Amino acid sequence: MEELGRKSGIDWTVIRPPRLTDGAKTGTYRVAYNQPLSQARGILRTDLADYMIQSISDSASFQTIVNISN
Repeated sequence: MEELGRKSGIDWTVIRPPRLTDGAKTGTYRVAYNQPLSQARGILRTDLADYMIQSISDSASFQTIVNISN
């Protein structure tokens, strides 16, 4: 699927979260662009959703693989 995105010619972002957990949004998370994220163990669903909304208009995340974790 990622390869299809790369070849599509459109702006795309792949977000790779580790284990998803439940809880209230903290707004605190770490991201790594096009590289592994050390000690990525889990992320709150609410924080993942927060990042996704914040990154929609961020051209730095276009055509990028994003690893994210709390």
